[in-house]
Amino acid sequence: PAGSNQRGAPDKPQVGWTRPSSPPYPEDSPHVGAAREILKAADFSEGYCVDLGCGNGALAYALAKISGLQIIAVDEDFRRVAVARRKLSEAGLYGTRVAVLQGDLSDTGLPSRFARLVVSGRSVTEGRRAAPDQEIGRLLHPYGGVALIGKPDGLRRTVARPPTGAGEWTHQYADAGNTLC
Repeated sequence: PAGSNQRGAPDKPQVGWTRPSSPPYPEDSPHVGAAREILKAADFSEGYCVDLGCGNGALAYALAKISGLQIIAVDEDFRRVAVARRKLSEAGLYGTRVAVLQGDLSDTGLPSRFARLVVSGRSVTEGRRAAPDQEIGRLLHPYGGVALIGKPDGLRRTVARPPTGAGEWTHQYADAGNTLC
């Protein structure tokens, strides 16, 4: 993004922000490769992303570095949430590009059908079971929402479908004949 360097940190130091002496996550982390594979499979790099089961925030960090996604990361464990917040703050991403919430992964309390992308940082190392399917489906935007969950070499892709009975409007009043239903 304009006004930031390659690591997503502001070009000019901001009040309360200090440049980290070293990256908060290892550059050879499996989350770096997973982030690249996720963005390639998703075929977009902007919009809202939910990291459901974010762990220490490594996937959220890797995605934020190489995309324009606004990321909401959620984990149940308060220790992992604290680590993610600290590391993302060190990177200058927490509160600007990434928010980290503690909560139940099967009932996050986030709005339904708003996420263009749903991922899971913990699934990168633990496998697909790290994120509950029902919550993934509830969070995905019905027109183009994509979930990519699992280890980098075996991502499970889920694409949201429009709600049953949703119409196909091509013009202001439904169709070229202006029939409005």
